[in-house]
Amino acid sequence: MPDLTVAFSPNKVKEFAGLFAKPEVIQAVNELLIQHHGSSTHGTIIKINDVIKRATKLIYGEDSGDAMTQAFDRKWLNIEGVFRQQGWVVTYHAPSWDENFEPYFEFKEA
Repeated sequence: MPDLTVAFSPNKVKEFAGLFAKPEVIQAVNELLIQHHGSSTHGTIIKINDVIKRATKLIYGEDSGDAMTQAFDRKWLNIEGVFRQQGWVVTYHAPSWDENFEPYFEFKEA
């Protein structure tokens, strides 16, 4: 656990950002990594909506109607750093204003 009484550099914030992620979100991502491992020649693709649905089911026992809002407001999806520390190369993909696709994480072995 980092010393939270010392000011962090931007790089340290990025490094530790996932330490406070909900364990259920990490569990959901792990389950989806196992389920979708090798789903693409580019790596393992996990859709954000799948993470949110699975995590809210783990947290609440059912899907929550405002799960998407909660996930973003509470920064539940800031998990890249945790998985990078475990040897993954993690990239978040989201559409820009002129694109239309569901946001997803791409996981590759380092």
